[in-house]
Amino acid sequence: MTTIIERLRLWPLVLLVALLVPLAALADTPRQGLMWNRSGLPAVFPLILKTSPGQDYLVVLRRVDDGTAVLAAFARGGAFFRVLVPPGTFQVSIRRGVGWQDEDQVFGPDTEDVSPKVPLTFAVRGLRTKVGHIIDLRGDAQGVLAAVSGAMICQRWERVWRPEDLLDNPLDRPPPLYRLREVQCG
Repeated sequence: MTTIIERLRLWPLVLLVALLVPLAALADTPRQGLMWNRSGLPAVFPLILKTSPGQDYLVVLRRVDDGTAVLAAFARGGAFFRVLVPPGTFQVSIRRGVGWQDEDQVFGPDTEDVSPKVPLTFAVRGLRTKVGHIIDLRGDAQGVLAAVSGAMICQRWERVWRPEDLLDNPLDRPPPLYRLREVQCG
């Protein structure tokens, strides 16, 4: 028979274990952002998710022609999420839930698929515009799981001004210096 003193000695240990178990589960949850890119191509096109708080999201891009997964990313609901993806046409798989398990089980039996139904193309339009997509998952209460719109990054040349560019005599000035600037457009 244990005495009250022996029981009180075990209480801090029980409390410590009870606090560490949830922390261990949080440690296994991926950080928000890119998990991996197996495409072999540079990721330069924007994919933006707009989500409500309360659930986490796993985003996987698969090639349309053979179904090969080329990129995976993890997003926290309600937080700003933007990931750069490689060029191509992909079926975007988005699964959401609470309580991350792993890439295969995702969030367990309560995992919900909220993927857009049509493949999305990430490509360059014209000479200077990188075309990506915004997927808005906040309106699913109205029965629309994923509203998709365009997201573009435009490139333009911008003059870099230096103090020597302001010299009075134009012959004393160096040639102009330009840099390529990217801005969110459209």
